[in-house]
Amino acid sequence: MINNDNGNWNVAVGYESLGGNTSGTDNVAVGRASLYSNTTGQNNSVLGARAMSFNETGILNTACGTQALQDNVSGSRNSAFGFRANVGAGDLTDATAIGADAIVDASNKVRIGSGYVTSIGGQVGWTIYSDVRVKDRVKENVPGLKFINALKPVTFHYNIAKQNKLMGIESKIESRDRSEIEEIPFTGFLAQDVDAAAQRIGYNFSGIDRTGKIMGLRYADFVVPIVKAVQELSDKVETMNAPAVADQVKMTALENQVNDQKQIIGDQQKQIDDLNSNWIKCSIS
Repeated sequence: MINNDNGNWNVAVGYESLGGNTSGTDNVAVGRASLYSNTTGQNNSVLGARAMSFNETGILNTACGTQALQDNVSGSRNSAFGFRANVGAGDLTDATAIGADAIVDASNKVRIGSGYVTSIGGQVGWTIYSDVRVKDRVKENVPGLKFINALKPVTFHYNIAKQNKLMGIESKIESRDRSEIEEIPFTGFLAQDVDAAAQRIGYNFSGIDRTGKIMGLRYADFVVPIVKAVQELSDKVETMNAPAVADQVKMTALENQVNDQKQIIGDQQKQIDDLNSNWIKCSIS
């Protein structure tokens, strides 16, 4: 804090921590060169060598880990946890990166793990708010077969080098040999193909994530048009089966009539047999 002018209520622990601070207040910097470039930034909490070292005016940020949130300059309310967990731009807001080398590339976004992570999960599915009380403008206008039939299922392999280049982080993460994730044959869709299919039918599909530098897909959202497609197929099957059902009803009615006639004929035959038996008895007498 050698350049501090009128900044108050700051805590700096470590060589050159908060070294450029002039009037920033309520900052906590623990670790060599942490918050080094901070000038007027406030309410930042930093733990780790060179964590948030490029921050100048950013406020309300939290960084934990060596070089965590290092590239933030003016962004606010960002969080980074893990070695080199970082932002893809210096002015993001409400962005969160969790895990070593995790990079979040857009505001209001959460990134868990680096591009080399092969599994994320737990024993239950992710819960999404779906209460009718928090939803407005509800419409039953989801396309079914028209959208599903336009999709192109594929298998593919990730190219992490290309991914890092698109995100502009190739210089921040050391190059590695062909990683484990690149050997996994994934099944799914191409985001651009899904986007094109949705646009062709005028469907504003929420399953396409256009935030950040790389397009993504929210596969859970595909369930809804799939359900609609199944319903449409069910309606078609019922329509196709309707004549057969009607014919079956007619056939059942005819069978009932035949059975009734058989019963009548049987009853009449019994009466005839009884009359014949009585006539024979009378003749003998």
